[in-house]
Amino acid sequence: MIPRKIANHLNGPAMPLTETSEKVLPSVTSSLHIAAETVGDKISPARVWSVLLFLGGYSLAAYGGQHVFGQFAFPSPFWLPDAVLLSAFLLTPKRDWLAFALAVFPIRLAFGPSVGTPTWLLLYSSSIDVLRALFAATILTRIFPRGLKLDTLREFTIFLSIAAGLAPAISAVLGALGRSMLGDPWLITGMRWYLGDALAQAIFTPAIIAWFYAIRQKSYPAWRELLLLCATTTIVLLYAFRLSAGPYSALMAYAPAPFIIWAAIRVRLIGTSTIVSLVACLCMLSAVLGEGLFAGGTAAQNLLSMQLFLLAVSIPLLALSIIIGERQRTEAALDNSEEKFHNVFHEAGIGMVVVSLDGRFLATNEAFNEYLGYTEAELVKMTIHDITHPDDWVMFSEKLSHLIGNGGGLQRVEKRCMHKSGRVVNTESSASLVRGINGEPLYFVGEVLDVTDRKRAEAALAQMNQKLIAAQEKECARIARELHDDINQRIALLVIQMQCMADGSTETPSELQEHIRQLSLQATEISHDVQALSHRLHSSKLEYLGILTAISGHCRETAALNKVDVKFEHTDPLPKISSDAALCLFRVLQEALRNAVKHSQSKTFAVRLAGNENEMTLNISDCGIGFDPDYAVIGSGLGLVSMQERLRLVGGAFAIDSHPARGTTVLARVPAA
Repeated sequence: MIPRKIANHLNGPAMPLTETSEKVLPSVTSSLHIAAETVGDKISPARVWSVLLFLGGYSLAAYGGQHVFGQFAFPSPFWLPDAVLLSAFLLTPKRDWLAFALAVFPIRLAFGPSVGTPTWLLLYSSSIDVLRALFAATILTRIFPRGLKLDTLREFTIFLSIAAGLAPAISAVLGALGRSMLGDPWLITGMRWYLGDALAQAIFTPAIIAWFYAIRQKSYPAWRELLLLCATTTIVLLYAFRLSAGPYSALMAYAPAPFIIWAAIRVRLIGTSTIVSLVACLCMLSAVLGEGLFAGGTAAQNLLSMQLFLLAVSIPLLALSIIIGERQRTEAALDNSEEKFHNVFHEAGIGMVVVSLDGRFLATNEAFNEYLGYTEAELVKMTIHDITHPDDWVMFSEKLSHLIGNGGGLQRVEKRCMHKSGRVVNTESSASLVRGINGEPLYFVGEVLDVTDRKRAEAALAQMNQKLIAAQEKECARIARELHDDINQRIALLVIQMQCMADGSTETPSELQEHIRQLSLQATEISHDVQALSHRLHSSKLEYLGILTAISGHCRETAALNKVDVKFEHTDPLPKISSDAALCLFRVLQEALRNAVKHSQSKTFAVRLAGNENEMTLNISDCGIGFDPDYAVIGSGLGLVSMQERLRLVGGAFAIDSHPARGTTVLARVPAA
């Protein structure tokens, strides 16, 4: 802030340094006590350091602004304590603000007002400084609750509008009112007050904020380069700004530009704000010494020209550094995003493609290449039309055209592709249209899944369902034939014979008794056949007597019915298994024995039931002609497939060992209960 400093030069010399020093230490100590009482019991080392740094920084800034420049009869072009105070508010929790605000007054009183300036005006201007900083910090922290880092142009613009625009303007009006009571011109005083505050916020606050976050995050970008840049800038500007007025002295105003631009490009905000602050201090030094660009006119003229020069240099180049930083972060994020997309694209387990609007392949991943048998180098020379089945091209091209015209995406579109070898590959494709910034379509990104195996499985399942239906119908027909052609005919014959006996028979009692015995035998055979048929459909022995009895009984029935030898043996004890697993083993036994009796051309079969604490195994073997299991699975029958599926459903396992002329062994395993 300028006007209160101008009094130092208009009203007489500053307070002697020794006298000031005698008052500084007690006031600073008093400030520490005030800060400690304000923050209360929750004092941490970090908070103590923040208070100490503020007290030290604000004291140096206040002393320089009130006395150092004044003793050279040149008013300060910027009020540095304002930048220190606002930075403290922006970078610390709100609970510490009161401590900083209260510490301002003893520090300002410690250095005392300049000769001729009343104490009330010093307190008045200090109050305006505190209120202005609180006003700006409150608004900025509400707009940026996560902290103001000035790393975007939006943040910098809002910061300048509040901290270097609105708040200094309000304080300038209030400050000019106070100075006008001493007879100072209201308009000129207000303008100087405003420019001094605005310059401090525009130049030094960004530097303090940038260095704070760099130290906090332990990130020091190109510090060697920045140190070299500061040293070079100092040497050049000390020479340039101390040149005597001459025909080329105006050109020296451009001397800082290369260094600030270099800092903006290479070191971004922290470098630019540091160099701009250094330029501001060197400008002040040259003017204080009465040399260079800002020493040719009156004090007021030199002050205004320096302020306008610093504003013209600092704000555009600070904005440039922020824009460059934003661009570099955007490019880094884009590079990171592209790297992630590249990794996902090429390492995905499904096919991924990038296709131009005219259907040319721009990129493909390894999974897609394996689907079709081509390399990526071969595919980028081809189009979608080249690898699409001719019968599916019209449908798929229409969908792509609709996608370009109406947007959206393709979801799980099934189409056939042609493998390099000529075979058909069934695929399921999804695609999205990538558009540019202005909404123009750029290219397609697609996902392609090879569903050939799934299609085969679906076809096999459909075929199996058809076989199951056919098998059910065949079994029903077999049972119907057996009931109609065998059992029903035998019952009918038995009924006719019984009716003949009832109509009157000429047989002797002994013949009649023999006839009745024959009829009884026939009825018994029919009953046994019906029982056998029932057991093939559902074994009551399995349900009531258990797996061991059911299997041994079925072996005996099969042997008796088919006139073959079925040898059954088992281990003891057998583990307990679930009812579903027991039924599964029984059905496997029925199917395996039926197939063996029907196809093996053997008359001897062996069945073995064994187990341990983990599982039960059933082994059915013969010494017949054998067969090829692979051919049997894909043939028209359902026996092997049925056994495999039954065991799979109960968590069991199925194995078959058979070779032509070497017999067959079927092994079924089910888990113990």
